[in-house]
Amino acid sequence: MNLDIKAIDFVLAFPQAELDVPVYMEIPVGMNIADLEERSYTHVLKSKKSSYVLKQDGYNWHHKLKTAL
Repeated sequence: MNLDIKAIDFVLAFPQAELDVPVYMEIPVGMNIADLEERSYTHVLKSKKSSYVLKQDGYNWHHKLKTAL
């Protein structure tokens, strides 16, 4: 059929998109937090950007790309 194919690889694409819902995670083991003397499960971190682990990350990035284009 002699078709041409072109592809683009976006490096670090998903972390560029903002989250549409708040996402909280536990403090990772080994992370140094100056305010905490010991690791406490009463503290959590709030993510500001998408990552590669959430189901909606692909949608968030696609939405950002679509609005930019």
